[in-house]
Amino acid sequence: MVNNIDFHTLSRILQLQLLIARAGQNDSMRWWEDDSLTDSGGYLLERLFPFAPHTQGRKLALLSAKNRHDAVLGIEAQVFHLFSFGFDDERDPGSSEIDLADLELPNGPIRSINELETQLSVILAGTPSQTNSNTVSNNYRVLIEMPANSGTIDAANQLAWAYLQAEPGKPVFPYFKET
Repeated sequence: MVNNIDFHTLSRILQLQLLIARAGQNDSMRWWEDDSLTDSGGYLLERLFPFAPHTQGRKLALLSAKNRHDAVLGIEAQVFHLFSFGFDDERDPGSSEIDLADLELPNGPIRSINELETQLSVILAGTPSQTNSNTVSNNYRVLIEMPANSGTIDAANQLAWAYLQAEPGKPVFPYFKET
């Protein structure tokens, strides 16, 4: 399901990842320790990376979110979360042409689930889909039951909508198991 992601699909997934990473920032809902996309982080990035500091900030934010998800969910071969897509060997050679700076990202913090839902609705052109998920567990894991015939973009969309089960300061980590 997650191999050979094409350019269009990867662009959509990267936009979803950036939105969720932005929501998790310290000036937003504080889901993980990261300031890569905040004003204070931007100030530092401009001094560390004189060329394309905002692109570097986006890369750092994606990596931070991926590492946080991997830490909570583990790195099992058949467990996938939103930040599993588009890293390393999953990219098609042509997809490396995506410029993170070209992807839309909210200008300011995302401080509520309602704001996140609004932003997701813009990207996904609709309302939250009904996900088949278990309740949020003690360690904030949310297992999404994914139909066997789901495509990569459908899986990413379902995972993105599942973040609406979080709260400020209380993240969730949606995932599915590929069988």
